[in-house]
Amino acid sequence: MFLCTASLLPIPGIDGGPILECSLVDHAKTLQEADEAVKHVNQYFGGGLGIACGVALKKRSWLLGAILGLFAVMALAVGFCLLKEQE
Repeated sequence: MFLCTASLLPIPGIDGGPILECSLVDHAKTLQEADEAVKHVNQYFGGGLGIACGVALKKRSWLLGAILGLFAVMALAVGFCLLKEQE
C-alpha cells in the first residue's frame, strides 16, 4: 500500500511528476505552465508530508517519520527549484 501511494508523488525519480506534467500538457497547458504547476504541487505536498512526518515522530514511529521527512525535503527542494530533474 505504501509503495502504491509513494509512487504517485511528484518527486524526480518517481513517476508522479512526469504523469502530472504530461496530463497537464495534454489538457492544453504549455510545457512551462506544466512545470510551474508541478513546482506548486510539490510545495503543497512537501508541507503536507512535513506535517505527516511530525505526527509520525510524535507517535514514536521513527522509520515512517524518517521516510516521510525524506520525501518532504525532496518535495520542497523541487518546489523551490533547489533540485531539478535531468532532461
